[in-house]
Amino acid sequence: MELIILIILSVIQIIVLICFFFLCMHVSAIKKTVVAVNPWQASFNLYYSTGQVDKAKQLLMQSIMQESDFADAFYLNTANREVAQKRLSDKYAPYLDLLAMKFDFDKANSFIAKF
Repeated sequence: MELIILIILSVIQIIVLICFFFLCMHVSAIKKTVVAVNPWQASFNLYYSTGQVDKAKQLLMQSIMQESDFADAFYLNTANREVAQKRLSDKYAPYLDLLAMKFDFDKANSFIAKF
């Protein structure tokens, strides 16, 4: 009886150890999902509200370039290019509107088609 309990506890400890290492491997992915507000938005609001529109534009462009959909939307000729362009447009439309800017995906698509 004691042997069975010892075996069960050993198996539980091994499972907990495996779960711990799995969690450690994925800390960065978990951290990204937990972060609620991107710091660039606060900086954008500061620049925009103080009239530093050029800095706000530069910050917005940097933020767009760091998106995972950026290469698909503006450079790569992939099947999901239009989906990536739509996602970027939906996400950044309020900020672009504040700065009187817009995405011209027709120009981007004509550039992509040349290569």
